[in-house]
Amino acid sequence: MQRDDEEPPVSRLVVPGLVSVLINNFNYGRYVVQAARSALEQSYPHVEVIVIDDGSTDDSLARLAELTDPRLTVISQPNQGQASACNHGWRRASGQWILFLDADDLIDSDTVERAIGCWRPGMVKVQFALRVIDAAGAPTGAMHPPELQDHGCVQSVLRYGLYASPPGSGNLFARDFVDAVMPIDPEPLFRSGADSWCILMAPFFGQIHSLESAGGSYRVDRPAGVDALRVIGNINARASSNFVKTMECTSAVFAALRRRGLISLFRPALPSPPLLRAWCIARLEDDLPRGVVLWNGGELTHCARNLFISAISGCACCCQPGQPNAPSRPLAMHSKNSARAPKTSRSAIEVLICTYEERIVDLASRLPEPIPGVSFLITHQTPSRRLYRIDALSDREDVLVLRFTDRGLSRNRNHCLRHASGRLCLVADDDIEFLPGWHTALSQAFQLHSEATFITFALIDAEHCAKREYPDQTTAHSVRSAFRVVSSEIAFDLDRVRAKRVGFNEHLGIGTPVGLGEENVFLRDLMTKGAQGWFVPATLVRNGPQTTGERLMANLGREQVFSIGAMAYCRRGAVSRLLSAKEAVRLAMHRQSLALIPDFFVAFNEGVTHARRLGLNQVSGLSRQ
Repeated sequence: MQRDDEEPPVSRLVVPGLVSVLINNFNYGRYVVQAARSALEQSYPHVEVIVIDDGSTDDSLARLAELTDPRLTVISQPNQGQASACNHGWRRASGQWILFLDADDLIDSDTVERAIGCWRPGMVKVQFALRVIDAAGAPTGAMHPPELQDHGCVQSVLRYGLYASPPGSGNLFARDFVDAVMPIDPEPLFRSGADSWCILMAPFFGQIHSLESAGGSYRVDRPAGVDALRVIGNINARASSNFVKTMECTSAVFAALRRRGLISLFRPALPSPPLLRAWCIARLEDDLPRGVVLWNGGELTHCARNLFISAISGCACCCQPGQPNAPSRPLAMHSKNSARAPKTSRSAIEVLICTYEERIVDLASRLPEPIPGVSFLITHQTPSRRLYRIDALSDREDVLVLRFTDRGLSRNRNHCLRHASGRLCLVADDDIEFLPGWHTALSQAFQLHSEATFITFALIDAEHCAKREYPDQTTAHSVRSAFRVVSSEIAFDLDRVRAKRVGFNEHLGIGTPVGLGEENVFLRDLMTKGAQGWFVPATLVRNGPQTTGERLMANLGREQVFSIGAMAYCRRGAVSRLLSAKEAVRLAMHRQSLALIPDFFVAFNEGVTHARRLGLNQVSGLSRQ
């Protein structure tokens, strides 16, 4: 063991493959040695353990001195709270991954090895449930949380201020993510509950993966139910005080996310701290995912799992924490613009817009004026991590912007699918312009074709000319017709698409070797699973100068022919290889150069082979990440 009481450096060299387990301790001498040993006894060989003692007045330091493992470092600081201890440990950590372990909790010997073994690019944390134990270490039979949530987490955080995550000891974080969000600030507010800082921010930075079985033990060293928040009538003063403290911490996390440009909300997810004194709790049927927990350690049990948190400001029905007779109906959050009606229900139409880096700057001017029942979900990919502050979007109550640091248009479209909430969704590119009455035409089309999972519409260019030849009347789609569709023509019923469990194939679209076709394969997969689709000869939007397909034909070369070959396989399967000579001639004639036939023949077959290896003729499911 090493003792280190000096001021921590600002940064430290990160050691590839190393896991840093950070234990913050205050007067848990009876447990902290067990916690440290559980971290040191990992089957994964590359572990360092750093204990930050936050001014303990018991025998914690003396007990820790008995441990002689050189991988253990003990740091002592004056009592400043959990956030300060976590910040101190983070500055000292050298690991590529970081686990914040509470001093009274334990992790199983194979947990780190299991978590590292399933780590994939794009992940920011691997989480695992914890077995609940009592003060003596005996299992109670409960799991914390009862269920884990690793998909739809951003939406849960934005709607409820939380998602079904284990407490701090059940999370292994990527170091680059932790470096991006630390330090925890303000430290005085997070003297307790500091683990919520990284937990709440994680979904906004990347993917979350859950281990299938428990990975440690969560100690409940208090009488059962002291911190539990139950929605069964009156709210006791202790629970209400903890609840308000929880909401104040969550509000600070949201403020940090906005400062980093990670969210641009159509409404503040939580009000400012002064308004938190006017919180009310009501029940909603089947609205909150099972397994959601409050960061104060209280669990939303089955009787209260349908919790909906509503901010009340200036309402006659507002009741202070601890008062009886809370209203039985949910009350909407007040928006930034109090003159507008608060958003309380699902949008009738939601426009799903994918954009990339600086392209978001021009997007605000393309959106129509707010329309009742219509909302906009913008998923913004910024792999450069550059921040774009667009006030024209931030001030819109009907616009939600989510930021992701990954790449690939199909992946971005899947972000939209996971976080969408509207009944009907319109797929839109970031260079389209909406035509008058577009939302009415969309609603009427689905009313006329109530059995449709998706409907496509006509598309015009800047000169109001049709982008291609369309049927003159309503027509049922086939797989063949689906491969003529471009993304901005598509609208779909969100519930029916999710019921089919179909997503956009992430081997297709901009940012992949194929470079296009994700929308065509999406429609093909829906119809393969029995979905009905229709073309309706109405025009909703005007597209930009060129679609991806038009750009491909305008710059036809080996790369483009490769893409055409891959898409031929997606449509026809193995038969596509028999068409390679015919397609090579056709494409060479398009370029007015028969000398290109040999090159185009080879490129087309390479595209077919690429698609076959990836299994692109198979249905693409939407992953939970």
